[in-house]
Amino acid sequence: MNPSDDDHPTLRRELAGDVRSMAGDLRDGLLELLVIGGPVVLGAVVGWFVAGTTGLLVGGGIGAAAVALWFAWVAAAWLRDGVRRLRGRS
Repeated sequence: MNPSDDDHPTLRRELAGDVRSMAGDLRDGLLELLVIGGPVVLGAVVGWFVAGTTGLLVGGGIGAAAVALWFAWVAAAWLRDGVRRLRGRS
């Protein structure tokens, strides 16, 4: 005997909240993928059109270096904010 969803409105609300949460996580993951993979792919495509296979490798490497610099910038900002918070200057 399976109860219908109408018999359990609380369960239905909980499931709807779970679905919204999973959709938000998926959206965040896709945005991270775009931020990380976008410069690498763009650099590789531009490099391919400019200089063929060598350009593909060089362009992808430049894109990867841009992503690494961005990560370093964010890490430095987090570290700076953490130090300020520890010193009580937030």
